[in-house]
Amino acid sequence: MHAALDVPEVVELICTEIAADRPKRLHAGLPILDYPSRCEDLARLACTCTSFIEPALDALWSHQDTLIHLLRTIPEDVWDIIGMKEEAYDSDESDSCDSSEDEESLEIIFKRATTADDWTRFLFYSQRVKSFEDTSFYRKTSNVYDVLAATFPGGFIFPRLESLNWYPNAQTLRRTSRLFLSPGITRIELRASCFADERLPKLMTNLRALKHIHISGPGSVAAVSRFICGQSDLETLVVDELNLTAFAHIARLPCLRVCWLWSQKFSHLPTAPNNSPLFPGLHNFECASLTSAPKLLEWTGSSLLEFRLSAKSWDAVPVKGDFRELYSAIASHCRPDKLREICIGKPCCARVPPQHLAHYLVSVEELRPLFVFQNLVCVTLSHSPCVDLDDAAAVEMARSWPHIQELHFRSDTKHRITPRITLEGIAAFAEHCPELEDLTILFDATDVPKLKVKTSKWKRKTNRVAQYSLERLDVGYSPVSPKPQRVAEFLCAIFPCLTSIHTPYLNEKEATQDAQLVASRKGWRRVQDAL
Repeated sequence: MHAALDVPEVVELICTEIAADRPKRLHAGLPILDYPSRCEDLARLACTCTSFIEPALDALWSHQDTLIHLLRTIPEDVWDIIGMKEEAYDSDESDSCDSSEDEESLEIIFKRATTADDWTRFLFYSQRVKSFEDTSFYRKTSNVYDVLAATFPGGFIFPRLESLNWYPNAQTLRRTSRLFLSPGITRIELRASCFADERLPKLMTNLRALKHIHISGPGSVAAVSRFICGQSDLETLVVDELNLTAFAHIARLPCLRVCWLWSQKFSHLPTAPNNSPLFPGLHNFECASLTSAPKLLEWTGSSLLEFRLSAKSWDAVPVKGDFRELYSAIASHCRPDKLREICIGKPCCARVPPQHLAHYLVSVEELRPLFVFQNLVCVTLSHSPCVDLDDAAAVEMARSWPHIQELHFRSDTKHRITPRITLEGIAAFAEHCPELEDLTILFDATDVPKLKVKTSKWKRKTNRVAQYSLERLDVGYSPVSPKPQRVAEFLCAIFPCLTSIHTPYLNEKEATQDAQLVASRKGWRRVQDAL
């Protein structure tokens, strides 16, 4: 055996590399451990030699999204497991050996009482689990957790657990919470309704290592807020809503980096105090209320790298004045040298009366406060009906964001606003945004400019600037010239690496009744083919 394999750290790295064939993912802002998706390879590695047994088994069992694997380690003469589906494992198509959906009708029938020896193999493997994610707790047809609560010999099911994604119903919570809330947990995801049971907050006082918390769904705001007020080392917080006391508490946490308030609507938020820095380490902030966002930015904006407004549904189509207030607040409270990303939800799909369109079309005047952020790398602005910009605005924007990599202006397809940006305006992004890779924007491509232009200084024709980063262009319902070859030639000249042009998905009604959308889609397909 090679001498390097005598080094435990080297062997551990080998096992980790085999296990992690996909990158670490985020679930609702909460970092989740790598999925071990090379089960067969790790199992073979564990059988290769004694040096690989422990690290390979650790990697193989590090993440579990079901209890089925552990239940199989119990001697068969102890109980019958009814309803378990045996599935062949395909390492190329599956994330795990079984799906947690197998537990929907799972039932355990005792054959005899358990002894300490029956749990030996179960505990041998369960102590290796560091991440457990199970959303099947709410299923009433399964008695798995009731049986575990009644028969488990004591202690925690996963004594080395670090990450718990847990959705127990009320009955399961009462009976099994003591088994899952091991003291080493640093990441936890729960439903807010769990806090209706007073025993849960008491049990969670032992979780002194908590750094990442995600609490979703409706529930007692007061109970959730009391729990959050007891946390002092938070780095990630995702929660629907907090009361003012809890909000003021997290504002003083020095380690908080990510804060998402998904349903927060303060009827009255006091002016941010100036006696000490608020949210001193916050980098990523998300809220869901357009009206509350400007006030929230007074508290959170000073250290932000990313700001998101993720309204899942609008009460009404926001007027452009709402966005003027929001963008002015971003410019007033966020540092121009720090902010890297701005994302404004999805557009409202409600119709706007044609006679009132002027009140809703966002122009360069509303966007201009954002032009001070010259270090932005990702901007997504969703407006209904759309943004109303011309070529001069496109040039001003492109010059203001020289480091932009992703730029998306999302709009709805219910309104037909003829865009005023032309291919000349699109060329400004090629000239001033050398790092731009992905662009979503409406523009008028019916008139194709000449590829060579006169310069005012030398009074002679020169080729246009070619930008080699852009690969993807989303054109929405942009009108296009009946000569797709010319459009393709122009785009290839300014964006030589452009390979993909996207148009909106058409439902059955749009595909048969909306002639404008169909014509635009067909035209851009021909441009795509001509690239």
